[in-house]
Amino acid sequence: MTMPFVSVRSLAKHFGSTRVFEDLNFDIERGEFITLLGPSGCGKSTLLRCLAGLEMPDSGTISVDGEDITNTKAQKRNIGMVFQSYAIFPHLTVRQNVEYGLKIRKLPRDEMKKRVDEMLKLVRIDEYQDRLPERLSGGQQQRVALARAIVIHPQVLLMDEPLSNLDAKLRIEMRTVIRDIQRQVGITTVYVTHDQEEALAISDRIAVINHGVIQQIGTPHHIYSRPANVFVATFIGHSNLFYATLSKKNGKTEIVFRDGCRLEMNNLIDDCKDGQEVIVGVRPEEFYVSDKGLACKVENTTFLGRYSNYFLKFADGICVPDQPSLEFSQDLGHTHELYRMGDTLKLMPDAQKINVFTADMEHSLIKDVICYEEA
Repeated sequence: MTMPFVSVRSLAKHFGSTRVFEDLNFDIERGEFITLLGPSGCGKSTLLRCLAGLEMPDSGTISVDGEDITNTKAQKRNIGMVFQSYAIFPHLTVRQNVEYGLKIRKLPRDEMKKRVDEMLKLVRIDEYQDRLPERLSGGQQQRVALARAIVIHPQVLLMDEPLSNLDAKLRIEMRTVIRDIQRQVGITTVYVTHDQEEALAISDRIAVINHGVIQQIGTPHHIYSRPANVFVATFIGHSNLFYATLSKKNGKTEIVFRDGCRLEMNNLIDDCKDGQEVIVGVRPEEFYVSDKGLACKVENTTFLGRYSNYFLKFADGICVPDQPSLEFSQDLGHTHELYRMGDTLKLMPDAQKINVFTADMEHSLIKDVICYEEA
């Protein structure tokens, strides 16, 4: 078994009496792009700062390529970092900003020029190399920050919400740029964001964090399709949550919703019991129209080009209360019938795609769920 490139073991950090995280454990493979995803205050940025050496953990270890760097000062770690605010020097030109780290490392002039030229071309800002940051757009400034972090050939690149100050269109463009450059350079990257769509689009694996605890680590597809608990199911994408009970009779396992709708299941774990109360998570695209489905009323609609999104009202007591919305997403490329406000319809969940959780919402009851998926 190969040794992980980055290894975090039993890491703990407190600020006074406030626990940020405790007993945190995960590995990152060489060249991997992993995203730390979670709501504000969950501990993801503090964890990144511990990796950078800007914060010292209270206990536990951090190692990179077999070397323990837990107590190594930030300037002694071979780590590049891109901040939310770019943190480029306003009085230096683009070229001077990019070469700054190499000057600190006293690289020979010829080697420094070669590296900077290559990096400016890689991030496509070579034509702006003599400009000051004030004459650059937000996206161009972020490219400068990225070039400056990578040009020193760090072992690990850390990125703390680098796109949060950009507008929506530029965010999409820049996340593609970052991913393309990361793949070309092959640098191990840890990326922090609270934007679920960004994490799904850019990552090899995602670590979902809540209250300082890693809820699940896995590929974007696995975490979206097979969340480990209700928090993951509702934080990444949208899930409609229903109350239900399991029925196990005559070798057949069914979900029985509170309105009597029944759905046969063949992918639940063996420990499930007859009469067990469960929470069923159904993503908007996991419904299909059926006479045997859950009855609902269309309260509003949103047209999204390829899709039409319907906001629904179900009978009282069927759904978990206080959900932001209950939604059904219809692929307009595969239907000839659209629904309007006030229409009633019946929707059947897709048994192969939905997720089923324990009544306390903490654990999945689906067989193939992986809480910690290796790279």
